[in-house]
Amino acid sequence: MSFAFLPFYTGDYLRDTRHLTPMRHGVYIMLLFHCWDQKGPIPLDEQECAGIANCRSHDEVDALRYVLERFFIRMEDGWYNKRMQREIERAHAIGLKRKIAGAKGFQAKAKHLLSKRQAKAKQVPLQPQPQLQPELQKEKSTTLFGEAPNVSARDVKTQAREVLAFLNEKAGRRYQPVPENLNLIEARLKSGATIEELRAVVAKKCREWIGDAKMSQFLRPKTLFNATNFANYQGELRAVS
Repeated sequence: MSFAFLPFYTGDYLRDTRHLTPMRHGVYIMLLFHCWDQKGPIPLDEQECAGIANCRSHDEVDALRYVLERFFIRMEDGWYNKRMQREIERAHAIGLKRKIAGAKGFQAKAKHLLSKRQAKAKQVPLQPQPQLQPELQKEKSTTLFGEAPNVSARDVKTQAREVLAFLNEKAGRRYQPVPENLNLIEARLKSGATIEELRAVVAKKCREWIGDAKMSQFLRPKTLFNATNFANYQGELRAVS
């Protein structure tokens, strides 16, 4: 999904950056543009950062280091700007909500057209349909006009493993794909949550808790994917949209 535009709040920006030199302003803005375009953090490698901000001279590299230390938070997977990451998550949540609403609207139109056609159609004898093999019947959609089919047990398990791997990557943990870690994730997927929502909750809580010695211990499947906790974390994501 591509974002249409960058919400750049000049008042907020100038309030926090009036002390910057023109060189540091340029570096900061180039880094923010990269975060928005890539929907993620600045890489940790200094040479890559210098390339992103077009820093070549010693003074320009010093400006880059100052901006990163002053306005970004270093995490295991890159440098995060708190305000920019919040805007990225907000844009993602809005896009996801619009996508879901569009799909529901299409389904409603499709059902309406189908009912009108059925009302006008003459009754004709139907030809017997060949029976699917039992293993194929389980994954066959029973809806019409593109409604989402039931997610197979195999897909749920695969997605649950992906979410657990994502948690390990973001939190720096080594949770194993055993039933006590996967069952809660699978339960959230089966209840209607998408893999994107689960990943968004993981990313948000890692940013909030990773530097807090007291809270970082709760970056675990038991806490994040408990039914009640997860519903609250989803609500926090939607609150910004």
